[in-house]
Amino acid sequence: MSRIRLIHWNAAEAEERAARLASAGHDVEHGELRDSSSLRALRRAVARPPAEPVVPRSTLAGYSGTPLPRKLGIKPGAAVALLGAPRGFERTLGALPAGARLRRELRGRHDLTLWFVPARADLARRVASLAGRLGAGRLWICWRKQTSGTATDVNERLVREAGLAAGLVDYKIAALDGTWSGLLFTRRTRSRR
Repeated sequence: MSRIRLIHWNAAEAEERAARLASAGHDVEHGELRDSSSLRALRRAVARPPAEPVVPRSTLAGYSGTPLPRKLGIKPGAAVALLGAPRGFERTLGALPAGARLRRELRGRHDLTLWFVPARADLARRVASLAGRLGAGRLWICWRKQTSGTATDVNERLVREAGLAAGLVDYKIAALDGTWSGLLFTRRTRSRR
């Protein structure tokens, strides 16, 4: 069992995280650093970091076992358009279902489109056009995560608002990899009476 001194800026989150670490079998101390002995202990810890630090499991760890094509809804025989996809994204996808085909343009029939939006201006400029070309297909609008290390002015809220304004409705969110997240959209169906 490892001993952990948890230092966190938010007391409520510190309590919750300390409880999670304790339930994983760690001896956890936490609380505010107000006294001089705690501050000295912190300075010692910074000066001599642990040789094998404990790294918490990702909150997406349970989801990560799902193959990316399945997460994205790529079906056998599907035509998938990759718009603005990063170089090598085909390798990130891995093995596709039987007969599924990838294209880097929108020509011809496509069942699923993955659109990688680099900037807010691109989202505003192209979302209505892509929504209009969707037909019965589905559209993933993907944006760089804030934690990707690349500056971005696109986020989940902006993507959702743009899709809804273009007459689409979102029904799924997914992490594509360590850099990209996406919302899955389809056309709204008119209510039937």
